[in-house]
Amino acid sequence: SADMHDDVGSDLSKISISIDFSKHQMDATDPTFSQLDKISGYAYAARKKMDDIIWALNPENDNVANLVAYLNKYGLDYFSDTSITFRLINEIPSEFNLIFNAKQRRNIFLIVKELCTNTFKHSGATNFTITFKMNHNHLIINTYDDGKGFLNDQSALRGNGLKNIRKRASEINCTMKMESSPGQGTQYQFLFKNIDFS
Repeated sequence: SADMHDDVGSDLSKISISIDFSKHQMDATDPTFSQLDKISGYAYAARKKMDDIIWALNPENDNVANLVAYLNKYGLDYFSDTSITFRLINEIPSEFNLIFNAKQRRNIFLIVKELCTNTFKHSGATNFTITFKMNHNHLIINTYDDGKGFLNDQSALRGNGLKNIRKRASEINCTMKMESSPGQGTQYQFLFKNIDFS
C-alpha cells in the first residue's frame, strides 16, 4: 500500500503540476482552460480517494485515536468553505484502547463521509457535531445537525445515501438509529458491541 501511494500519488501530482503549467501558458477565456481545470479536479479527487483507501489499509491506524483524528481532519476540510461549523468531540477515556480492523475503519469513514454530504446538501444546518463515547463497554457514535430536519417517512427523499449508511453499518455489526423532525434537526446513533480492546 505504501508503494502504491508513493508511485501512483507521484504520477497524479505530476499530472496536476503539468496541467497548472499548461494553464499558465494560455488565456483563461480559452475553452481548453476550463477542460484542464476539470482534469486537474479529477486528479485531485483521485489522489484524495487513494489517500483514504491507504489510510484504511494501514494497520497503524487501528486505534480509536487515529480514527478520531482522521475523521476530525476530514470534517474540518469538508466544511471549511461552507456556512456549517463542524465539531468532533471525543469523550472516550484514554484507558479504553479500542482497536478497529480495516473494514470497520473504512465503513465508519464512509458513513461519516455520507453524513457530511447529506448535511451539506439537504439539512440547511449551521452546525454539525459528531461525538464518540463509551457506555457499558459499548462504543457509541452520535451525530447531530441543527438543520431543518424531515419527517421519518420522507427519508427516501435523500436518495441512496441513507441506504448506503444502513448497509455499511450492518456490514460491521453496528446498530443504527435515526431521529428527525421538521425544524428539529437530524440525529444519528451508531452502536458498536464488538470493538476489541488491546
